[in-house]
Amino acid sequence: ESAQILAWLREKNLTGRSELLYRASCDGWGARDFHARCDNKGATVTVIQSTSDNVFGGFADLPWTSHSGCYKASSEAFLFALRTHSGLGPTKMSVTDPGHAIIHNQNYGPLFGRGNDIWIMDRANIGSKNRTKIGHSYQCPPGQNGERFLTGS
Repeated sequence: ESAQILAWLREKNLTGRSELLYRASCDGWGARDFHARCDNKGATVTVIQSTSDNVFGGFADLPWTSHSGCYKASSEAFLFALRTHSGLGPTKMSVTDPGHAIIHNQNYGPLFGRGNDIWIMDRANIGSKNRTKIGHSYQCPPGQNGERFLTGS
């Protein structure tokens, strides 16, 4: 699965050293934990594994910051699905609304898209507050339901 992410990054001429900055299960589930380890670190790849064993995430070419509710424009950001229950293989989803590609907010984890394309909340492991609804700022794969594609529910 990591080979596929690396291939997508190579398409954008991004190569070189990678480093694990943050793992919620080890570093803490809070938004502060995420920002303490990921803010101002350059481009990042966020990988999420759902409770139903789906694996998906996003690429942010801009460094995360702890501003409050600030959209960041990017034509390079993208979302991806590596493992879903949809039957599709690994899928890359391009940004369709570059002005709302990434959201920086100190009270949340990584946020992609203005309409909950991928929203990871503070204390993401508690409850069902996290949201995925592809199709607002990123292209939903044809024939797929934007609310269910990444997580299956």
